[in-house]
Amino acid sequence: MLRRPRLLAAATIGLALTSVAPAHAQAPKTFSVHFDENQTAIPKDGQAALGAAVEMAQECAKAQVTLVGHDDGPKADEVSLARANAVRTAIVNAGGVNAGDIKVEGRGGKQPKVPGADRQNRRVDISVSCK
Repeated sequence: MLRRPRLLAAATIGLALTSVAPAHAQAPKTFSVHFDENQTAIPKDGQAALGAAVEMAQECAKAQVTLVGHDDGPKADEVSLARANAVRTAIVNAGGVNAGDIKVEGRGGKQPKVPGADRQNRRVDISVSCK
């Protein structure tokens, strides 16, 4: 009689494990907001990418958002993190995403998109995935 409850428990666990991934889960999408030199304010031309990221996050039952700031200037580490935090604030203020579901990182000048000082290097990459 002891085996039967254990088998039932294993079957129950198996069922729970097979239903963990929701049907709406999808691959992460990345959006980029580019910044002017030495600026942390989100520029007008970055609003579309920010809006698309927020919209995707709001459509998720549970969104995981990762923000990675980049810069090419002398204070790259500091500025890249400040930009990522500015984007986090904008996403939280737009609603639908809790601050605790947003990971923020500043990578400074470690991962430029193009060589030299260029607006493409002054960016925050927004990765959104549904859980």
